[in-house]
Parts: sequence; structure tokens; C-alpha cells
Amino acid sequence: MTTPNLKYFLVFCYGICVMACSTPRQEQEITAIYNTLKSLQNKKIDFPANLISSTNGIKCYFPYVTSNSDYKVVVYTDSLGCTPCKFKTGEWSYYVRQLQILSGNIYFVFIFQKESKILEEDFRMQGIEYPVIYDTNNAFIQENKLPASSQFHTFLLDKDNKIILIGSPVGNKKIWELYKEKIRKHLNNCNQLTNTSPVVAAAFRRDNQRTELSVFRRPAHGSATRLRE
Repeated sequence: MTTPNLKYFLVFCYGICVMACSTPRQEQEITAIYNTLKSLQNKKIDFPANLISSTNGIKCYFPYVTSNSDYKVVVYTDSLGCTPCKFKTGEWSYYVRQLQILSGNIYFVFIFQKESKILEEDFRMQGIEYPVIYDTNNAFIQENKLPASSQFHTFLLDKDNKIILIGSPVGNKKIWELYKEKIRKHLNNCNQLTNTSPVVAAAFRRDNQRTELSVFRRPAHGSATRLRE
């Protein structure tokens, strides 16, 4: 892909085992991930009209307004397993506060497929001053034609609701640094990339305790290649 002035496009991918030396099968998996990322790059995210917003137990249709926010962080959590456990409210509370310090002009959209009173109470206790949004019909994923895998369900959007970064900072410090770096560059009016080759950052889970991030670059021809950190 040689489109000039490409923006950063990064993703937090887990569930794939990467050995010291990549096998042909692993190279195919890397290429498949890259192709998914390429299809999502600069994709505009829409918000279905039937999303339900819950604030302090009061429910209504989510009154989402594109507003003048420079950035929006969108987190979609499906109904599999324990929603409060999977979402990690305490960690997101920290990220919300830190990003608001970096830029007061940022908005957070937290969407859940399954309703949870515990989650709403966690939001209140952790001081997250954004509504819990429910999408019990899975309309958000369907309308935006997003991949089924949850690794592609956390986004940083620009002011036009276009994807500029994919991946969750939860449990991954390097992805978290990328969020802050992107916003700092905007604040410093440094939005141009000097390197026009698309870069994909992917974090692969090696075991149940450790997650490692590696950076991959797609060459003009051939499969994606892993770069040393």
C-alpha cells in the first residue's frame, strides 16, 4: 500500500502464539491480520440509532452527537463471559483520566452487548462520567461490518469518526504509549508521517501470563515482515 501521508494504524492482537522463528503458517496468520487492518484503516464508524444509554439507572436512547471532539475512544464488549471482569473498569478509569489530562477535547463511548447492573455500579464507583451503552441486538458490529474477533473492537477515532488506531491499552503498556503519542502529536500539530510505508503493531500472547508487542511492516511486495524492537 503506497497511499501518501498514511496515518498511524496499529492494533492490539492476542490469541496467536509467536515462536522465536516464524513458521510459514505464522507468516500466513500475520498477513491475514494485516489484511484485516488494511480493510479497517480510515473506516468511518457509525453509531446505530437504537443504542440504549444508561446513566445512574436512567435509560434512554443514546443521544450521540459527533460534536467537536478531536478524538473518540470506542470500546465494544461482547456478551461472552463475565462482562465486568472482561472490561476491567478500574483500568479504563485510569486511561480516561490520563487522556483527559492530555486533551480535554476527547470523548469515550463504552458499548456493551449484555446489560449489567454491576457494570453500571462499577462506572459510578470508579468515577467514569460516561454512560454505559447497551447494544443487545449487536447492531454496532453489524452496521459497521466489523470482524467478529474482539481484538478489533477498540478504536481511537478522529473528529470525523474514522479509525486511526485499533487496539486496547488494557494490559499492554506499549499500546497505551501509542495512544498518548498519537494525541501528543496532534497537540503539537505534527500530524504528518515522514515514512509512508504502513506500519502495523501487533501484540501476541505467548502464554497466560505474558503479552509481548512486536511491530510488523508491510513491504511493497511479499508477506508482512517482523521488525526488531
